[in-house]
Amino acid sequence: MKNIILFLCIFYTLIVKSQCLEKIKKQDSFFILLDKNDKFSEYGCLEKDVNPACNYRFLKKNKDSFEYSFYYHKYPNIDEAYSKINQSTTFRIDKSFLRKNKDIIITRKFMEKQGKQAMLSLLDDDASNKTIFLINTAETKNGKIVLREVKIDYIKEE
Repeated sequence: MKNIILFLCIFYTLIVKSQCLEKIKKQDSFFILLDKNDKFSEYGCLEKDVNPACNYRFLKKNKDSFEYSFYYHKYPNIDEAYSKINQSTTFRIDKSFLRKNKDIIITRKFMEKQGKQAMLSLLDDDASNKTIFLINTAETKNGKIVLREVKIDYIKEE
């Protein structure tokens, strides 16, 4: 009897904490995880530019091209960079954010499970006016992870 109760408790916990597209859609912001241990993702940054920028890519399994690409610019355009106004949001959060919010963080596995069409309608919907934040685990210092406001650059057609 104890084993059955234990099994039901574990099963219930897994169901409650699993990712759900409907729950993610209800969020004001989307959080996308770029895991440094994922061999099918890459990023590059130009920090010394007038308008620092980063490009984040989720590669296809054959690494020939990418499926999803996001970009970050410190300022929306070069004029605002010279004026130093309207800066994109970047901040550090505690690493525990990943564990506490794993049900609303979009991972590569979740994107593959949902498919490109569902992800395109979720992330590239101009009418929703939702903010996309990218969490890059490679940019971790002293237990803090960098979150950057990004824009979707490209989703390869199916």
